[in-house]
Amino acid sequence: VLKPGGKLVMIDMEAADEVLRKTEDEIETQRDPSHVKNLSKTEMLSLFETHGLAIEKCETTEIPQRLENWLALTQTPDPIREKIRQRMQADITGHDKTGFSPYLKNNDIFFNQKWVLAIGKKDISGGIEGANGGPLWYNQQDKNYSERDANMMTKVLFVCHGNICRSPMAEFILKDMTKKLGIADEFVIASAATSSEE
Repeated sequence: VLKPGGKLVMIDMEAADEVLRKTEDEIETQRDPSHVKNLSKTEMLSLFETHGLAIEKCETTEIPQRLENWLALTQTPDPIREKIRQRMQADITGHDKTGFSPYLKNNDIFFNQKWVLAIGKKDISGGIEGANGGPLWYNQQDKNYSERDANMMTKVLFVCHGNICRSPMAEFILKDMTKKLGIADEFVIASAATSSEE
């Protein structure tokens, strides 16, 4: 998908420590049946390297999450919400661990989500060579190859699992930002899904 020199930006939640990953994924799936699994930071970076992307940046940010807000986001049914609350409360009081490391704040259950931001760049030498020695880009609109100069539009594609929440939200936020900055005509912005499950 990426042109040579193009960048892939990935933001995703980091998995719990290995010993608790299965438990964490089990609770995530109870909350949202479309959940498959969280990856570790090492696994994320391995995907970049496997596909020939040089890591330019990788950082982790912890964001506090209120349990009730997290459950409401996916409209989790009440009986399942209660089961998850009980598991979180048991973890807080020293019983079976959940992988979420929950804690109490103002009598509410919270946990910290670890979000990983990784940016990878595709090798510039990977393009098809044009007449002037520079890379030749594929033009999807006219289905022909055409040479592009350095002023070509920046293409941004946001991708998430179902394309019903995260990626379309990011798409329209960036469209709004570029419009307000007066640079919307310099970008092609879209979103897509990795699955048709949703």
